[in-house]
Amino acid sequence: MSKIIFDGKKVGMFVSAVVAAAGSSSRMGEDKLFMLLDGVPVLARSIAALEKCEYIDEIIVVTRADLITRVNALVKQYDFTKVSCVCEGGETRAQSVRKAVENCSDKAGLFVIHDGARPFVKEETVKRTVEAAFKFGAAACAVRVKDTIKLVDKDGFVTDTPDRNTLRAVQTPQVFRNYIYKDALEKADDSVTDDCMTVEAAGYKVKLVEGDYTNIKLTTPDDILSAQAILKGRGE
Repeated sequence: MSKIIFDGKKVGMFVSAVVAAAGSSSRMGEDKLFMLLDGVPVLARSIAALEKCEYIDEIIVVTRADLITRVNALVKQYDFTKVSCVCEGGETRAQSVRKAVENCSDKAGLFVIHDGARPFVKEETVKRTVEAAFKFGAAACAVRVKDTIKLVDKDGFVTDTPDRNTLRAVQTPQVFRNYIYKDALEKADDSVTDDCMTVEAAGYKVKLVEGDYTNIKLTTPDDILSAQAILKGRGE
């Protein structure tokens, strides 16, 4: 059981992490989870970031049916001892995460949801988000938006320009108290693509904490260039 730092004290709570790895990678053009970054698969880097975090007690990887054998082999290859289950996902992200939660330990007090395609998340970001969720019930890491954002109508004409100071780009991990997330999943519309949206729709507030601009999600081929730059910056 993890010892989470809260108000300067260590508090015991079992923390289950879900790695969402059931996407189709359609915009990448190949299976991005097994693309090599300096010789290491993207998914292995994402799992490793949670594996080494002292707050995480177990990891559940949810993936496509055709990838289960391959993911199990990766878990064995990299000796990820915290991975307790590799399970099949559903047709949508909401369905997949719901199946993963069903495979989490009954002892779980917090659920950490992380994208399998975010291989550069830092341990301090994970810990900061877990601590915020422990305190507020629901939390996610996010970064300030650098560009000016425009709202447009269906024809592409600008309708409004939001204040950039109020905008954040949300990342993962996103962390929730057990009772909050399970309640939200029961009420969830399967079309939602973000776990915070699921919780917000159920009437709960989500606390945003400082993220990291290098915590990118690999979605398109252009992102690989950014990933290579991050590796170079980290000396890899």
